Amino acid sequence: MRYLKYIILISTLALAITFLNDNGMIALTELQDKSATLARENHDLQMDIESLERTVGKLRTDPRTIELAANRKLGMIRHDETIYVFKSHEKKHNKPWDLDGSHLAN
Repeated sequence: MRYLKYIILISTLALAITFLNDNGMIALTELQDKSATLARENHDLQMDIESLERTVGKLRTDPRTIELAANRKLGMIRHDETIYVFKSHEKKHNKPWDLDGSHLAN
């Protein structure tokens, strides 16, 4: 009976060491968490790739998409459009409005 207590004690210690060492359950849990995080990131990247592929397809075939991209990204306009540029006397970091309405008086 005395030896049985020692065997149980040693077995319990061996199991505890197995679960708590660097290659044990704690490390396994951390690796599973990291794997889940990487799987989410992979899914997000796959969705981005699919979106970009759709955009590329539209840029190759759809004239309206090409025109919008040229207008937004390159600042290009159609031959029948006119651009008006208004110079502002305000500094760029100022807000275009004032909470008390004083901007309306100018």
